[in-house]
Amino acid sequence: ELKTLEARLDIAQEELDERTIKAPFDGVVVRKFKEAQEVIAEDDPVLQVMEVDRLKLQFYLEARLLPSIEIGQEQAVRFPALPDVPEM
Repeated sequence: ELKTLEARLDIAQEELDERTIKAPFDGVVVRKFKEAQEVIAEDDPVLQVMEVDRLKLQFYLEARLLPSIEIGQEQAVRFPALPDVPEM
């Protein structure tokens, strides 16, 4: 009985692996095109993922804030136009 349960577990794990979506890079989901339990075709977009380690930002800063900024300093970033994107 144990061998049968282990075999069923292996099959279930294989099925789960086949249905798991993985990006080839670290990133953040910025848009969902489909919801859980929706039927999709092979070429249907499901998610849009933004690669965060390659993100380049251009911004404007008030001159009075310059003394508080240092080269290499980490800073949290929010995108008001993308409210579902977590702060990075």
